[in-house]
Amino acid sequence: MREGSDEEANAVKDVLSTRLGLRAHLLTITWKDVLEGTGYEHPKDLPNFETVARRQRYRRMAIQLSNSKIASLFLAHHQDDQYETILMRLISGHSAAGLLGMRAASDIPECQDIHGAYQSGMIDDQASRAPMINYRPTKYDLKSIKAQMMADFDPATVAKELTEGTRASAYLEDELDHYVPKARLMLPAAPPEVEDGGCMVYRPLLEFSKDRLTATCEANGIPWFEDATNHDATLTMRNAVRHITKNYTLPVALQKPAILDMSRRLRERAQLDENEVVRLLGRTIIRDFEPTAGTVVVQLPTFRIPRLRRTRNKTLRRAKRLEHYRYIAALLVKRLIAIVTPELQGPAAANLHNQVLRIFPSLNDNPSAYPDHPKAFNISGVHFHPVRTSSNPKAHMNWYLAREPYVSGRPLPKVNFPRLPLRLRWRRRPELWHWPHWKPWRLWDGRFWIRICNRTNVHTAVAPFDARHAKAFRESLPDGRARDKLMALLKHHAPGKVRYTLPAIYTHSDYEEALQNYERFADVEKAMMLEEADIKKQWQELDHKAQREEYYKSRDWETRQQQLDQDDELASEKDKNRVLVALPTLGIAKPGLDNWIRYEVRYKRVDKSTLEKSAKDESEVAWLSSWTAKVLVALIGGVIILALSVVQDQSGVFWGVLTTTITTPIAFFSAPAPGPKGGSAPAPSSADDGTMANSTTVDLGWYPPSQSLINNLTNVVSNGTTGVYGFIYNSSYTPDDEYGTYNWCNMPHVRAREYVRPSGEYELVYVELIHRHHKRTPYAANSFPVESYTWDCNDEGLYYFARPFSSTSGSPLPHPDAGRNSSALTYWEAFSGLNPFEALAPGWKGTCQFPQITSGGLDDSWQHGADLYAVYHDLLGFLPGRAEEEGWREKARYRVTNNVITSEVAGMVLNGMWGTAASAPLLVQPSGADSLEPDYTCASSSAQFADVQSAGGNPAWGAHLEAAAGLFAALDGVSGVGGSDEGFHASFDHYYDNLSARQCHGRPLPCKLVEGAGGGLVNDTEECVTQGMADEVYRFGNWEYSQIYRDSGAESLAASVGSFGVWVAELAAHLRGVMGGGDGTIWFHNVAHDGSVSRLLGMLQVDNMVWPGMGSEVVFEVWRGPGGGGSIATTTAGAAVAVNSGTRGRETREQKTSVSGYYVRVLFGGRVLTSSNPSLGTLDLVPVEILLA
Repeated sequence: MREGSDEEANAVKDVLSTRLGLRAHLLTITWKDVLEGTGYEHPKDLPNFETVARRQRYRRMAIQLSNSKIASLFLAHHQDDQYETILMRLISGHSAAGLLGMRAASDIPECQDIHGAYQSGMIDDQASRAPMINYRPTKYDLKSIKAQMMADFDPATVAKELTEGTRASAYLEDELDHYVPKARLMLPAAPPEVEDGGCMVYRPLLEFSKDRLTATCEANGIPWFEDATNHDATLTMRNAVRHITKNYTLPVALQKPAILDMSRRLRERAQLDENEVVRLLGRTIIRDFEPTAGTVVVQLPTFRIPRLRRTRNKTLRRAKRLEHYRYIAALLVKRLIAIVTPELQGPAAANLHNQVLRIFPSLNDNPSAYPDHPKAFNISGVHFHPVRTSSNPKAHMNWYLAREPYVSGRPLPKVNFPRLPLRLRWRRRPELWHWPHWKPWRLWDGRFWIRICNRTNVHTAVAPFDARHAKAFRESLPDGRARDKLMALLKHHAPGKVRYTLPAIYTHSDYEEALQNYERFADVEKAMMLEEADIKKQWQELDHKAQREEYYKSRDWETRQQQLDQDDELASEKDKNRVLVALPTLGIAKPGLDNWIRYEVRYKRVDKSTLEKSAKDESEVAWLSSWTAKVLVALIGGVIILALSVVQDQSGVFWGVLTTTITTPIAFFSAPAPGPKGGSAPAPSSADDGTMANSTTVDLGWYPPSQSLINNLTNVVSNGTTGVYGFIYNSSYTPDDEYGTYNWCNMPHVRAREYVRPSGEYELVYVELIHRHHKRTPYAANSFPVESYTWDCNDEGLYYFARPFSSTSGSPLPHPDAGRNSSALTYWEAFSGLNPFEALAPGWKGTCQFPQITSGGLDDSWQHGADLYAVYHDLLGFLPGRAEEEGWREKARYRVTNNVITSEVAGMVLNGMWGTAASAPLLVQPSGADSLEPDYTCASSSAQFADVQSAGGNPAWGAHLEAAAGLFAALDGVSGVGGSDEGFHASFDHYYDNLSARQCHGRPLPCKLVEGAGGGLVNDTEECVTQGMADEVYRFGNWEYSQIYRDSGAESLAASVGSFGVWVAELAAHLRGVMGGGDGTIWFHNVAHDGSVSRLLGMLQVDNMVWPGMGSEVVFEVWRGPGGGGSIATTTAGAAVAVNSGTRGRETREQKTSVSGYYVRVLFGGRVLTSSNPSLGTLDLVPVEILLA
């Protein structure tokens, strides 16, 4: 690699050999093998040459260490290297863990798959004649043991027993065998051994500077060698850092003493953290570690956050303490993950934040926001599954950790082992084939070390246990007892899907058939007259070409086998020909396999301290807790006695009473009348009973929304427009720093993290919100004539049942133990049955209803409820607690539409808010008269909406259909929808729903279905809906909603009022009721549809209209604040409230005092809604009189 490096290496070797008397090895890297397949001809051309060279150096040394049985590798990294390393990591932005620097002792890096070098080899070493570490007793110890045994030996007793015999067997239980029923015990499989050992890397010179080491060598006559390229500051980052530190004066904080001192402090802190983890392990019960399947069952401790003194910075101190506890918990979880994970590098503790909050909900800022029954999750290839062993809700939760099931579409872990070479099979019968040497140990799936000795003429492979081969393998076992044993072992060691993560040994065809059809039978018959030595001699006399010819003369099946091994296109056929022959960790194999294939399996090394320092059962945890409690009681008792001796009568209690007088204005919503600007004329509000002393004239005219990219048709169809304005369509997740971004799959809503509370002079008294249901399957009407895949909902249940109310319990709620006939919690489960018409039905197939809230949508609904509770209870203290006695049922009401999907969402929201799984009423109006959906008939409104969405009545609509003609044609070509289908071509509603539902649930965009070669329909991957086409559909959809509900002048406003005005009138009645004292309801929650939210936004004249996505939310907050008896400015028609005439509502509006003392804040997407109507403007604490007028 560097000119003169060979001479330099030999010079170092000579010095070590001649002057120090050390045996030195000169190791070289075969770069030809490294560069194969990279496209580079020289190593220096590699873009990551330094990284590759480092990896190859370690791997070359590791192989030498393993072969030489060397367990320790000493490296000469010194203090200056440590300084440079930390400085580079500091420049690169590493966290505290990276700034610890190089460790003085560690496992050899870059060698995780080299047996004997990395965390393995101890078992083989102990089995050898001359182990590297000898645990066997010495000869002296053996003599001592023998002497002690002979001292206990009584010759007379032995002689008597030999002549007279013993009265009974050596086993006491034998006398009772006659009375004990014979039960067949199914013993668990012998677990595989767990690896240990490996090579450790030590850096003993980290405390010494380079100058001191150089001086020491020179003083002892040892020459100092240094790579000349180390002085080239342009070659590597380390060289540049070295050049800067040598030739420039850095700030004191970046100089070597400060950097090394910082690293030392961080290491001390890290050690303290590890000590805390060890103490936490003492309260962690590891119940069952199973190396057979690589699983473990753990019972984690509970964090109890101590109460802090009431001080000014109490909240900050609690947050810091929570942050520290989370980090310690993450270190514990990281240790547990290491037992099971297939990943060679585990996760960083900083990346386990969300998982820690799931496992330890008490460490959340708001513990009640997390469910009492946590769900399973995956991290670093480990599946965490919660397991309850008791019906007691306060019982500790167990977690079952297993390897994450393999994901379809990703390559499965596989290790190949070759068959017996042809030279050892040539002209021999199979029974004369000799056993070859064991193949090296191979690491499979990052968890199991496996090696195979194969003397058959078929290749073998280790791959996951495949359900497709299970039946054939079970039937190959000799009898029913063996089959029962297999099923019992699988049930015991690998229940459920865990069994499909077990390693299995496959042959690439049936080895028994291959042995019967051994190659070139005639040649074998002739060879029977020859001795073994003659056969070997004949083979050796053949040149290479002749040997290859002999190889290719073998039977057709062998040639075919070779093709299967080399041709990736035949992968499916290859899997079909594979034969499962053994499950090595269970010790189950086909009969007679050990005559031809032998195998050994071991589990990877597991940190012994994790297993040894954990508690074994509850008694250990109870003892530790009891001992700790006694110590604390003693300490606290002493402190109390000391305090009582100092503090006398210095205590007091203060009580305060808050009283409020309510003035109640009465008004009502007015529908707009035709007026100027194509809009509506203002109408004066009415006062009822003269209670509003100074009535307010509010402008009810239509005002256009802001001009934006969304409602600009030219931008929508422009070839230069890409994406959808940064909107999200492919996931429910929005990063915290981007929260507030439009996410169709899960729209932003009120959350504690972003919520802005008004000043302390305002008191929240009532909240009413309306939100669209969360994400669902598509509607059946929006499906294509033939869909390319099914849509299954087996991961949830649709509950449909009715239950009579109790007539004796005194409660209006249905209860299963109410003394009357009750009902089972029945739910729908789709099935095909014998319905001959199902296959003919167009659209989606599967186990879902269309529509149905999906499992992901249910999770989003629950989180929505939890977030609302976190704001209005935890942050504001407005909602009552979750306990039944706090009366939340009387204070909170929920309403849904006749469409069952809103009830599905409401149930999850209720549980997310109140943590209840009990019965709860949902208000619903009769079908046909439901104002929330809305479902009532309004002929004028329907006509107005129809006019807006027609080319004749709305030229802009006609222009957009004309511009969309090409996109419609392209979509029709893929979907199979006919061009005359009005439902798909009157607007983009159907295509929008179909495509967005796919993408929100991680499903692919559709491709054209064509007749396959083998019959049936297959995807034509050359003709699909592209992401660009989908984005254009989404842009058109948002333009359409803005056009329908905002941009079409007074007609769009009047259409919304006509079809949704009844619900708005109901909202107004609720607000008036609150100001009049109310009925005790403080929370009214409506779950509706996009049409409901869109009409409401249209009536509020939102300044930027979008298509309300899944979970879209509009919140009306009523606050009591300054006012009551004051006056409010009266405005003239067309003028804005509190701003000069002619200004727009989106400008800043001066805060006005409410006559009644009540104010309304309207939030859309968690943020204050801005209206184009100047009377409303920014709806942030608007006097209620303005909204009601």
